[in-house]
Amino acid sequence: NAVNAGKEVTVHEKSINKHGWKGFGYIVIDPETGAGAYLIEGGGNGSYLLGIVAGFALVSFLAALMIPGGVVLLPAMAAGFAIALEGLALVHMLMAKSIDWQCFTAGFLTALTPLTILYTGFGITLKAIVGMLLTAIPIGEAVFDFAGSRTGCMR
Repeated sequence: NAVNAGKEVTVHEKSINKHGWKGFGYIVIDPETGAGAYLIEGGGNGSYLLGIVAGFALVSFLAALMIPGGVVLLPAMAAGFAIALEGLALVHMLMAKSIDWQCFTAGFLTALTPLTILYTGFGITLKAIVGMLLTAIPIGEAVFDFAGSRTGCMR
């Protein structure tokens, strides 16, 4: 318990009702170091969204390699990718004890969807048809949440 550990805890006066989720959020601050975190009831975390950010960063970098003339964009993409990795590392350090790797992986794989479009192109070949099917599966999962990963991860 954070209070028994000497932390300062601030709790909302009323429960939060946002997009169908209802519960309480609270802030825990260590008065000695000033470090703090915003936590939500039920232990939900941002692992799914963190995976999406990592996936989009990777897709953006690989897109620069695949697009004709995209090599010119590589220094900017490398800088952006480095900034994204630094942000991810910071978030990971802050969440190290609460990151849900299954949710992270689900978000990461969902974000890789555009890569299959870039790889296969839009021609009508067996490779393109397989690529479009592989693209439709994660898009369908992201939109309709068949496996319940998004709903479970973003509680």
